[in-house]
Amino acid sequence: MKKRWLLIIIMVLIIVCLLVILKSIGKIIMTGEHRPMQIGGPILPKAETQMEKTSGWRTPNIPSQVREGEERTSTGEGFIKGLKEFHKEMTGVMERAKKEEEIADKLSKMKFIGLAMMMYVEDWDGYYPPKEKLSWCLMPYLKDHSFYDVFAHPDFHYTPPPPLKKMKEPAEIIAVEWKIFPDVCIVLYADGHVKTKRGE
Repeated sequence: MKKRWLLIIIMVLIIVCLLVILKSIGKIIMTGEHRPMQIGGPILPKAETQMEKTSGWRTPNIPSQVREGEERTSTGEGFIKGLKEFHKEMTGVMERAKKEEEIADKLSKMKFIGLAMMMYVEDWDGYYPPKEKLSWCLMPYLKDHSFYDVFAHPDFHYTPPPPLKKMKEPAEIIAVEWKIFPDVCIVLYADGHVKTKRGE
């Protein structure tokens, strides 16, 4: 019976001690109050710098609590600044990726238009579609109604090249220019090949 009461008392004391320790740790975490550990003897005074020796000026003795508070504030501001810079950088990366994806999609459409145009030229003895009837002439080859939006784009400009037999260098004659961004233009040449021009 006595042993049982003794065990109960010991357990109660252990619980009380744990509660006191946890309360102290919680206070340190919430207030940020802590003291640096001192290892290997007393902390020696700071050695004089070369500037202090030559000018006679001494670093003011700022209380440790003020320095710790300033350090915590500086660390918090630096963390927030770092998060803002990271967010800004990631936003730029996502915007560039989205832009490149759109360029690739429209470049693919222009290649299909180039292929359809060359099939038309082959069927019509080297003559290119009239300017006013480009979509009407190429849609039987494209067979995709989404190309109507491409032909109707305000920055999609088609200039009919001369007949294929009359051109010496069809690879240098521009048939279509499609400006999809202020600094990006997709160009279709008379021989059917496509290029992307940037920064113009």
